[in-house]
Amino acid sequence: MEDRFLKWLYERMSFFKKPLLVGVGDDCAVLAPQKEKIVVTTDTILEEVHFKPDTSPEDVGYKAASVSLSDIAAMGAKPLVLFAAAALPYKHSGGYAKRIVEGILDALGMFGVQLAGGNYALWSYPAAVTTTALGVSAKPLLRSGAKPNDLICVTGSLGGSILEKHLRFTPRVNEALYLSQNYKINAMMDISDGLALDLSRMMEASKTGCIIFESKLPISEDAIRLSKKDGISPVRHALSDGEDFEILFTMPKQEAKRLLNDKKIRIPISVIGEVSRERAMYFVRANGKKERLKPEGYIHGKRVGDSLKRRDCRNW
Repeated sequence: MEDRFLKWLYERMSFFKKPLLVGVGDDCAVLAPQKEKIVVTTDTILEEVHFKPDTSPEDVGYKAASVSLSDIAAMGAKPLVLFAAAALPYKHSGGYAKRIVEGILDALGMFGVQLAGGNYALWSYPAAVTTTALGVSAKPLLRSGAKPNDLICVTGSLGGSILEKHLRFTPRVNEALYLSQNYKINAMMDISDGLALDLSRMMEASKTGCIIFESKLPISEDAIRLSKKDGISPVRHALSDGEDFEILFTMPKQEAKRLLNDKKIRIPISVIGEVSRERAMYFVRANGKKERLKPEGYIHGKRVGDSLKRRDCRNW
C-alpha cells in the first residue's frame, strides 16, 4: 500500500520550480540558496483535539497546511515550500492519505507554495498530521516589537470558529505580506489560541501592556450564532475562542490612519486598542467600565486562563 501511495505521490508532484530543485521522491528535498532570511515553522494537528474523527481527510490536510501558512504570514513572510508527515490509524487505506494530500495541495495552491516532501506511517492510534513550512522575508516581523502608543489592529472578525472556520479558513498570507512591505509594523503574530491569550503573549514579549475597547472588537456572525447556543456572550467568544487565524499587529498611529484609508486592502481591518507602558492588560466595556483583561483562550482544545498566560505551546 505504501509503495502504491508513493508512486502516486511522485507522479502527482513530479514538477518542481525554484527554489525547490529536488522535491518529493528523494531522501531529502534540495532548495536553492535565498538572499532573504528564511523563516521556518512546524505544527501538528491531532484527531479528537483539532479535528473530529469524522472530519473529511481533505479538510484535515487543508487545515494542517493552513495552520503553518498562517504562522509564515504572521512573520510578514512569503511562504515557499511545505513538508508534511502523517501518522494514520491502520484502518485507513492509501486512499485516505491521498485525500489528505489533495487537501494540503488545495491550501498551498492559493499561494503558489510547493509540497516539497514528507512521510506517512500507520499505527494503532488516532491520526496526527505534522507540517513544516519555509518562507522568506527581508525583515521578519516579531511579536516582541510592540511600542507604547502603538495602535493594536486585527484583520477580519473574531470568535465562533468552531462552527466552521477552524477547518476551512484562508491564511492571511497576502494581507500580511502587503502590510509588511508597505507599512511600518512594529509587532505581528497570528491569533491561534484566542485574542486575549495571544495578545498577552505579544505584550509580554514586548514588555508592554495594552487597553482594548469592547466597542471596537470585530465580532463575527459565528460568535453571535454560537452565543445563542451556549449562552456565552459574543464578546467573550471574540476575546477567547481559539483558531481564528487572523493577524494581530501593532503600528504607529499615523500608519494606522493611512492603512484605514488604503483601498487595496480587501478585508476588514479593525483598530481595537492601544499599547501602553504599564505592563498590564485592560478592557474597556461599552459602558465605559475599565477592568483587567484576563489572558483566556484555548491550548490543545482546552480553555485556559490566567494561570497559563506565560506558557506558549505553539513553538517551544
